[in-house]
Amino acid sequence: MSRRSARVATWLRARVATWLRARAYAGVTVVPSPDPLRLAVPKAYVVPAEG
Repeated sequence: MSRRSARVATWLRARVATWLRARAYAGVTVVPSPDPLRLAVPKAYVVPAEG
């Protein structure tokens, strides 16, 4: 993962922690997605909570 991608992943992980504490989301994860230029780009998958 490139340095920029690593920073973005760190930022996303911090947001994930905040989202889960807010209990507005049932599940959140950050995964690397292949990218030909940067090797990997972090993506977040979010599942909203019911209600």
